Amino acid sequence: MDIENIFQIGAFIIASLGAVTDLKTGKIPNQLTFTGIIGGILLRLFAGGPGFFADGLAGLFAGGLTVIIWMLGGIMAGDSKLYMAVGAIAGLKFIIFVEIISFIIGGVAAMLIITRKHKWRNALKDLSGYITGIFVSRELGSAQEGKYSCFSFGWTIALASLIGILM
Repeated sequence: MDIENIFQIGAFIIASLGAVTDLKTGKIPNQLTFTGIIGGILLRLFAGGPGFFADGLAGLFAGGLTVIIWMLGGIMAGDSKLYMAVGAIAGLKFIIFVEIISFIIGGVAAMLIITRKHKWRNALKDLSGYITGIFVSRELGSAQEGKYSCFSFGWTIALASLIGILM
């Protein structure tokens, strides 16, 4: 087991803690995400040197790109910060993998929820209103405002992190 694997396991632990609190409370605490971000960057600096540190910063930045999805109402702010923590701890390649896989998992889960609840008409109506809001009135939807339904997304980040470790 090399140092990258150890950091990936650390990212999985942070993601799992975030998932548990997200499922219980609907929120991912700042103490967890900021500890992951700061701790990950500092550990990368001291454990692996400048290149390892730079990879953590790149992972933090790539995780931070999910702020755009948060601004569009697709995820909550805690989810975005959890992506940033996972990226800061595990690095650029790992967070890109986690983002892609977690979005696929989340999309499949959302489709299953919609199918199970027979809410396709409402989902399409919400999507239509959302798109109209963006392009006509130039307003972004926000999951926090309750305009659009969402579910706890932290578990998809944890599951994608586990898949990343196993691959």
